[in-house]
Amino acid sequence: MHPRTILIDGYNVTRNTRGLRPEDGVALVTARENLLHMVRTKFRGTPHRVSVVFDGDGEREVTYAIKGLAGGQCIFTQRGISADEVIVRLHDEAVSGGFPVVICTNDLEIRDKTATSETSHISVAQATQALNAPDKYTAKRMKHAAYVRRQSEAVEDDPPSHSRKGNPRRAPKKSRGRGERRS
Repeated sequence: MHPRTILIDGYNVTRNTRGLRPEDGVALVTARENLLHMVRTKFRGTPHRVSVVFDGDGEREVTYAIKGLAGGQCIFTQRGISADEVIVRLHDEAVSGGFPVVICTNDLEIRDKTATSETSHISVAQATQALNAPDKYTAKRMKHAAYVRRQSEAVEDDPPSHSRKGNPRRAPKKSRGRGERRS
């Protein structure tokens, strides 16, 4: 697995993800923390460099390390500079460094500005599905549990194959002429 630079348009993802949107009654701070938690869980133990970029309102650009994620950073832009501009800048830096880049956004302007052969784009829906997907061991365990459940339901629904004792391949005594008393 080659290390990639993954750039996530933070507010674009939170506005387009069910359960993180303000319309769902989620506060902006909570939505940011939930997104960072999903990113941390998904990319922990991978060699990828992940940057989640949010529009900021400070005097300068602020960068925080994402706790629990070695190659992760959370960036708040400087007042007057959009997250889109920072994502394009980080994209150009990564491409010049020789890293393949993955950009997660639904913003067509960013996609147009970062269209290179080293760059792939994913929609917010694809990113949300990937971020919420279980790890491979949990997925395998869930698949096995579903298989066992189907098998046990199939056994309970089937009637017993025979209700008598003995060898099922042998005809009963009555049909063999045995078992009746002669007087």
